[in-house]
Amino acid sequence: MFVMLQRIENQLRRGENVDKYMIKDFEFSQKFKNTIHTKPPDIRGQNSLLGKARRFPRIIITGMQKCGTGALKDAMTRSPYLAWSSQGETHFFDRANNYNQGYQAYLDMQPEVSPEVIVFDKTPSLMTDSTIPARVKAYDPDVKIISILCEPTHRTLSHYLHAKAMMTKQEMEDQNRHFNQARKSLYNSDNFEEVIESAIDEIFAQDEFVRNAVLDMKNEFRAHQATRAAFYRYVANPANFEQMQKLPVQLIQRGLYGYYLNQWYDLFPKENILILSSADMSRKPAQTLATVQEFLGVPKAVDPRNFFWNNETGHYCVMGPEDDEPHCGNAKNKNRSSNFEINPRTKIILNRIYQSVYQDLVDLVGNQLFSEWGYN
Repeated sequence: MFVMLQRIENQLRRGENVDKYMIKDFEFSQKFKNTIHTKPPDIRGQNSLLGKARRFPRIIITGMQKCGTGALKDAMTRSPYLAWSSQGETHFFDRANNYNQGYQAYLDMQPEVSPEVIVFDKTPSLMTDSTIPARVKAYDPDVKIISILCEPTHRTLSHYLHAKAMMTKQEMEDQNRHFNQARKSLYNSDNFEEVIESAIDEIFAQDEFVRNAVLDMKNEFRAHQATRAAFYRYVANPANFEQMQKLPVQLIQRGLYGYYLNQWYDLFPKENILILSSADMSRKPAQTLATVQEFLGVPKAVDPRNFFWNNETGHYCVMGPEDDEPHCGNAKNKNRSSNFEINPRTKIILNRIYQSVYQDLVDLVGNQLFSEWGYN
């Protein structure tokens, strides 16, 4: 086994381009190409209208889900120069029933604001859908992209608990317009570990060597390059696209930050993309918002005076000039995972996978922003 591992390691050295693992499927790519609106909207004209009017978003927060996009949105909307749709997450680019209606439908989702106000979209599921970057590029090649990332192993737990909670709520109300049939598999499952291993069985079904190495607790894990290659082959294969839209694969797949960010960096200039740390947003929100406002080129209207520490929740609350009291988000949801301990074996398994792909994220954003994850 050691000889086999060494051979695989030698064949899959770190410097290889991610494109090596892209499965070229002409029929799939042509079918997808036909779903992109090739004629862009008149963003400049619409956004320069006098008085209050609906404005096209010039900023898109692409994710990551369960990494603090809600807190970031809450803080950004305290600026008089930034606005978010009162309808919530638009899901324009990632849901066919919205996207197929065209850009006028996207505009109709936006708030009516003055010309000096910049509208932003926040839809955390955009980052890890490979069909989205090209759609956003066709919409506006100059749009600014913000992604906020968190430690991926814990993110899988937060995502799992969120899905469970949403399913429970939907079962009780049976009226949620975003009802997700894929969550049904989780409703009767209280075993996070089993859900994770079922995802691993699916992802590495064609790579038994990798699967066994990831799950092996008796021997030192040395199959980092083979794991990276196997995972990238899986997510790059069009045949797996539908499976990746469902749980439980989605829990793990959405932690491939470097892989998916590469697709955004391929289409947009680096200066148009801002990557944030969820830990920074939680511990030093004022400094994070200063970075965001500088990136967007708006006056720094949100500063330390807007944030207040809440001893009960252990999180900062934000308050704007129009608020009667600090807004602390959904405190119950923020602490959803605080009483849940990941099984040590499951944590090791997830860490092995994410450590195997961590360098791709470092190559894009450097080794300082997320060094506290301990993946170096």
